[in-house]
Amino acid sequence: MTWTGCEEFGLWFSAHSASEPVRSLIEAKLAAGAGPREIALLLAGQVEGLHPRVTEELESLPQAGLQAIVDAWLLALRADKPFELRSVRPDRPLEMARSRSFQVTLDLAEEAVGVTVSHIPSRHPTWDAPERV
Repeated sequence: MTWTGCEEFGLWFSAHSASEPVRSLIEAKLAAGAGPREIALLLAGQVEGLHPRVTEELESLPQAGLQAIVDAWLLALRADKPFELRSVRPDRPLEMARSRSFQVTLDLAEEAVGVTVSHIPSRHPTWDAPERV
């Protein structure tokens, strides 16, 4: 979620993830058996003017990475804590691209739950290829 406008999605999701409409939408989709990719793409469709590249990136993210984001959001929801999704530029982008690394960091603090994602677009592990929704 780096260098592609995904920061916009992270900011939007952080700001709206606790709102009743978004919360209800996610909970209903989870109850119906939706996976994390379907939820992410649905939410991306809610962001007016979001760069189309964001949807492409969400479609290509590793399944485990998306699952970690959804699980952290659920944790924040159950604990009645704010949730923040951040995208940061990798410290060593060439090394990250070569190794096809996707990093997710969970930050559990007394006052909030945060997830930080760092990766190179289209350079993700091939063994955790996305399931198409």
